[in-house]
Amino acid sequence: MLFIVIISTALLLILSRFIPEDLLERIISLDNYDTGSGRLGIWENFLYYVKKKPLFGYGIGSSDIISYYATGKLIVAHNIFITLLVEVGLFGLVLFLLFIFRLLKGALRTKNILAVNFLLISIIPVLFLEGLNKRFFWNGIILTAIICNSVKNQK
Repeated sequence: MLFIVIISTALLLILSRFIPEDLLERIISLDNYDTGSGRLGIWENFLYYVKKKPLFGYGIGSSDIISYYATGKLIVAHNIFITLLVEVGLFGLVLFLLFIFRLLKGALRTKNILAVNFLLISIIPVLFLEGLNKRFFWNGIILTAIICNSVKNQK
């Protein structure tokens, strides 16, 4: 959890220069349900269930069921890492992070700024929004992989 908070905070500080002020306020106000946030409470609820099945989670798509069971309404985690911990556990999260780091390593190795930007543009929003099943997330991942592979094949 501490790792997630540190990474999210660092990225938010960097991006705060580029995010409109009203959106930034909504993201930063973690405990204010009136503005659509309340992320800390949501994350605590999900992490309670992660502790019960930390290695393999509850299965893909289970975060919706767990949120409904726990709160009586459908609430998303607003963080891809917490969603992955709930659904596929630590094992699945590690595999996902290895995949992302491999893409980042390939983008940095080829010194392709476009690939790095596509990867960052797709990863950063899912720290604060639900994006596991969203096109903007996977399109950035796919474009990064295509760019890295095309540069590698040209050499």
